[in-house]
Amino acid sequence: MKTYRNEKLSFELQIPQEWVLESGGHAQRGVGFDAAIIFRCEVGEGFNVLAGESGPDVSLTQLENEFRQHAQDKGYIALLFGRITAWGKEHVWARYYLGNDVWHKKYLIRLAGVEYAITASCLDQKMLLQREQVWDAIVRSMRFFKPDDVPLPGFLDFLSKPARPGDMPKRIKMCEQALGQVSRPVDPELWAVVQLELAISLAKNPLGSRDENIEKSNDHYQQVLEVYTRQTHPEKWASVPEGKQKTLLDPVGA
Repeated sequence: MKTYRNEKLSFELQIPQEWVLESGGHAQRGVGFDAAIIFRCEVGEGFNVLAGESGPDVSLTQLENEFRQHAQDKGYIALLFGRITAWGKEHVWARYYLGNDVWHKKYLIRLAGVEYAITASCLDQKMLLQREQVWDAIVRSMRFFKPDDVPLPGFLDFLSKPARPGDMPKRIKMCEQALGQVSRPVDPELWAVVQLELAISLAKNPLGSRDENIEKSNDHYQQVLEVYTRQTHPEKWASVPEGKQKTLLDPVGA
């Protein structure tokens, strides 16, 4: 695998060594929004990234329902949905059949007001089943950055200093940036550390809606507890507030 980095759209991902950008005027159209990146892959395979301004922030279920309606309007069949984690967050993917042995798998990645619609395609179902693991790995490797990103070592050094209430907005921003530099599959321990710091900072954030900050904080605590379980990390599990631990331990409907 090798790294493809796009400075204009502020993202990078790992692609197969043999892939290259399409030649001619179709490799990248536009600058910023509505920009397309098209790769030349194996025979019978396609892979492209279309970046554009995303709509209102909606739940994954609502996004799935919107795509289901779009697929119905377009006549897509054999529609199947799933979830994939990229940049520390869950996103929707949809797999469907267009006829003439053309299969597609589309990943809808929404971050920071931008939607990255990543579409992989191939010419028969057998090839789909062989290649989609590669496509999934590419999407999971996706990393976003900004010119003012704080290097991870600097972020960890910042966390070691005492925090004051006025520091919380900065800590939240730095945690969000750090999640773009560490992935759960590669380093789950460090990923959990960043999620925990983000949860704590959101809970103490003096800016914005208190209820919204607490709701976001709880979401990140739950992600921490997916790594810090009572069985595998008892001491770290105990460091998470008791109410958050109880949420995962309670049976459904209790």
